[in-house]
Amino acid sequence: RGRGRPIHVVVADEDRLIRQAIRRHLSRAGDLRVVAEVTYGGLAVPVLRHRTVEVVVMDLQPTLEEGLLAVRTLTAPGSHFRVCVVVMTNCSSASCAGAVMDAGAAGYLLKSRDIGLLPSAVRAAVRGERTVSAGTPLRTRPSAAGTLTPLERAVVRGLSRGAASNEALAAELGLSVNAVRGQLGSSLRKLGLKD
Repeated sequence: RGRGRPIHVVVADEDRLIRQAIRRHLSRAGDLRVVAEVTYGGLAVPVLRHRTVEVVVMDLQPTLEEGLLAVRTLTAPGSHFRVCVVVMTNCSSASCAGAVMDAGAAGYLLKSRDIGLLPSAVRAAVRGERTVSAGTPLRTRPSAAGTLTPLERAVVRGLSRGAASNEALAAELGLSVNAVRGQLGSSLRKLGLKD
């Protein structure tokens, strides 16, 4: 982001009055510009294909599951339209907050009390910082990725880059095929995934 250039924001909420209130609040900050409004987070994707956007401010609608899917889609590593997501919702439970942050959101704010924090949360998201509503208990899953050995991480990285086969990955890493399979199996167990 160039110095002095505003942060471009998409607002996603099914309630038109809420979208308008968020737009008004963000427009008071000279460095934030709402470039589009949509009714839910999944509809931000087409907007992102045609506009430069740094942050999506969204509610978890129409359902929590669909909201989480939208967060994951918008923030996925390697995504063509990777943006920061700040969730502004009425759901104040620890499980909801944890699920949102685990899905990749940079912020979790409550509509009932955090509208004043929204501009700073948007700026923090762009800086790579996370913001969570004060007093919201947050239970996130511990990161299993931190428990991987360097060799396990190398195998996972190779697969995520699209290694054609275990044999190709073994040749790339200078390992036997059985060693790659063993490291992959160990990685999957640590990450709680199945082959």
